[in-house]
Amino acid sequence: MDIRPSNVRFSHDSISHRFSCGRLLINTLAELESGRTHISVIPLMKVTRVGDLWFAYNGNRRLWVFKSLETKGFLRTIKVQVANQQIPRNRFTTDNMGVSVRVRGQPQLNLQSDTSSSSSSWKLWVCISDGRIEQSLLDSYDPESDEPDCLALNLDEPGYFLFRSDGSWKYRGMPDDMHDAIEEELQESDNDPSKVFCGSDGRYFIAFEQGNQIWDGASRSFSKAVRQGPAVEAVAFSPDGGYWLRREDGSTTWLRVPRSLDRLLESSEESPEYVSMSSIGGWFARFPDGSWEHRNIPASCAEALTLKGGPDVSCIR
Repeated sequence: MDIRPSNVRFSHDSISHRFSCGRLLINTLAELESGRTHISVIPLMKVTRVGDLWFAYNGNRRLWVFKSLETKGFLRTIKVQVANQQIPRNRFTTDNMGVSVRVRGQPQLNLQSDTSSSSSSWKLWVCISDGRIEQSLLDSYDPESDEPDCLALNLDEPGYFLFRSDGSWKYRGMPDDMHDAIEEELQESDNDPSKVFCGSDGRYFIAFEQGNQIWDGASRSFSKAVRQGPAVEAVAFSPDGGYWLRREDGSTTWLRVPRSLDRLLESSEESPEYVSMSSIGGWFARFPDGSWEHRNIPASCAEALTLKGGPDVSCIR
């Protein structure tokens, strides 16, 4: 099978800076770049699916070389073998779903950002269909910082809105109406956004530093719910024009959410502090005690929760 190296993820959190034969990765890379060695002499690596993502079943060091060559424009695709078995759990050691790898003994060779270097750092696992948007998001956060106040994803097309822990924010690929609303607040009142929530069909909700809130594309019922109680601090939009929201006093309101989520909300003694819903009916809910439940989320996301999330998952978008 032919595949772009950028479409294959690392299964290890770190790799040696040498191949098992003793050859340095950097020397092999230089020989391939100069043409002294042809890629055909390198044994094929194996890949396997984890959910809907491709991971290195073996050959993580070869993958490092291939990704480096692709980044520099020396190749576009590689030939790989497809393994029909899953990666053993003791070999699936990546801390960020394979988006980066640490090169032991040669930190300057690390690909992308290494989020496994500090046990106190928060970890971001992301899969966005547009690789440029995904890389922009990965480049926009500091893995050593505190968890950001808010991260919103555009459900209609690849895009994100990231609030960093230092109070700054950045967005790409968000709805034009949202962009216009934010720019108008900045120009007229020097009023920065503090929280953003997005749904499908162009729906969004923005809270600003000065306490005002703006939303668009939502139903009359949503608008009424927002106006009826204390300030809203969390929102999730469901695909059928429904919603879930939590107010500053801890009260929650929801309408036309997926049936399994509705049953959970009705039966729970304590309201969730966070809910997210996908455009196709998947959902995730986290409760104040740290417990969480989900239904119908992508297999790769569920795999990340099972293998790496544990009880410390704060949110899913």
